[in-house]
Amino acid sequence: MLTTSSDISASQLSPSCPTVDHKALRLLAPEDRHPAGYLVEKPLSPYAEAFRLLRTALLYGDIQRVAKVVAITSALPGEGKTTCALSLARVAALGGQRVAIVDCDLRRRALNQVLNIHPRAGLLEVLSGQRSWRDVCGVDEPSGAHVIPLAESALTPRDMFSLPAIEDMLRELRAHYDLIILDCAPVLVAADARLVVSQADTSIIVTRWRKTRVREAEDAVRQLVPAGAKVLGVAINGFNPRSPGWRPYPPYYTRAYYAETV
Repeated sequence: MLTTSSDISASQLSPSCPTVDHKALRLLAPEDRHPAGYLVEKPLSPYAEAFRLLRTALLYGDIQRVAKVVAITSALPGEGKTTCALSLARVAALGGQRVAIVDCDLRRRALNQVLNIHPRAGLLEVLSGQRSWRDVCGVDEPSGAHVIPLAESALTPRDMFSLPAIEDMLRELRAHYDLIILDCAPVLVAADARLVVSQADTSIIVTRWRKTRVREAEDAVRQLVPAGAKVLGVAINGFNPRSPGWRPYPPYYTRAYYAETV
């Protein structure tokens, strides 16, 4: 299981996302008790700082150009990729960027649950040509980020992620936003995830501390790279910095508390 960034030999960067204190969550209004809501209410928390460091890595990382389209995926379900995608979107939007987050996980539609929205049309209608992305785009009120959701649709998801349709939509979004975040399906269980991730400028694989196996994370990387995806790194989600299993790298104690770079 993953306990530190050194466990992931294939990763170049491992921004680590701390666990939110559940006692602190109970002090917030019900609508803010999701970790992404905690980030808005507690902008100086280690959790918020982890995503600011990740945003900085996207802006100034070792890539040929600034990453404008970022795919967030995972090896398997339940790793926290949607939470990480929304948290990154909110940090970037609150930092002054024009941000759009796109729900590309056809099976889960997790953004709808987190944001408590019930869209009548969404990404599938855009890709099928029935609607434009402007017609289905909503606003995340806490941050101002724009949201392109997935609706309960009569359309068949099969082959909906055709390359021309995705390329056309992303071309338009690039002209309107500074950062586009794609919340993608898990790589090891959804074949369409590789196609979507390959259209991003870079991608991040979210893993869960003490849950995801190293082999699963490495298998995800091995499936993405041949498909043409650019993998920036592997994020370790939900770590507890007070746990004996968390091993920072001295002498960078302060930095390691928030994020590790390997």
